[in-house]
Amino acid sequence: MTYIDYINLFWKTSQNVKFSSNEAYLYFFLLSECNIRGWENPFECPNRRIILSIGISEPTLIDCRNRLQSKGLLMFESGKRNEKSPVYYLNDLSKQFSKTFSKRFSKDLSKNLSKDPSILYKTKEYKTIDLDNIPPTPPKGVDKAKEKELLEKEKALCALEEELKKREAELGAQSDNPPSKPKKSPNPLNSEARKLFEERYQALFSSNYYWSAKDAGNMSSLLKKLKFQREKKSLPTDDQGVLNALKYLLDSITDGWILENFSVTNINSKFNEIVSQIMARKQEHGNTKHTDGAKAREQQTDREIMEYARSAFRKDVFGDS
Repeated sequence: MTYIDYINLFWKTSQNVKFSSNEAYLYFFLLSECNIRGWENPFECPNRRIILSIGISEPTLIDCRNRLQSKGLLMFESGKRNEKSPVYYLNDLSKQFSKTFSKRFSKDLSKNLSKDPSILYKTKEYKTIDLDNIPPTPPKGVDKAKEKELLEKEKALCALEEELKKREAELGAQSDNPPSKPKKSPNPLNSEARKLFEERYQALFSSNYYWSAKDAGNMSSLLKKLKFQREKKSLPTDDQGVLNALKYLLDSITDGWILENFSVTNINSKFNEIVSQIMARKQEHGNTKHTDGAKAREQQTDREIMEYARSAFRKDVFGDS
């Protein structure tokens, strides 16, 4: 069969059964593949190639090829994943005609020979085969109207093939360069926290901090820890409250190693140690204040006692009143 024979088969079949757009896309794509391969029939064709070329899902592909087989346009053998691609066979009506003709001819000839063996020597034209149910190939010498119709259908097919090639190229380009996910708008809290950190770094080292995606993730984790602490202490957890806590944390870092390796990652990983150091200094400072106050009170008492003793001594010795 020629290219135009297969096209005619499709349009002739469409007079009796309806085809969806996906079924038509699949049939004409397979027809194009068979043509590209020099009319190798049957031929293998991976599902992925078909899916990328005509833009349908694998379940839709499987459903469409089942429907095309049931409508008599093709046959196929399912493939095995990662082992073998599906095999497609476009029904060749010329072979179907020959096979059916030969089978019916042999059957009728045997039947007639059993009745009249002399039939082999007769020149009577053999007309016992009923070909009504065999789809005929396009007859030679079609009229101009029919030829014009066929040319229009062929042009439509060519346009469809061009569209398929275009879609295949576009889908191939998309698969090579998958669209990037839309960037999320930055969190205002994280942006302000970054500014605070960069300002502290600038104040400590008189240099700009190189901010990376890893720093952004660690800053989010650090802010969550600060917010958790404030919740446990029943303190405000609004953005400003968390930012104040971050500023206090950054200003309170005195550990030599952390200062030498001042980064968001290290501060986040050493968060508990930093908080422990801050709490220890607070407690030590409170104890110091208490000790200083006690000493001051003791000194005041000593001064008062001495003053009282001096007054009593003067009264006894000099009789001062």
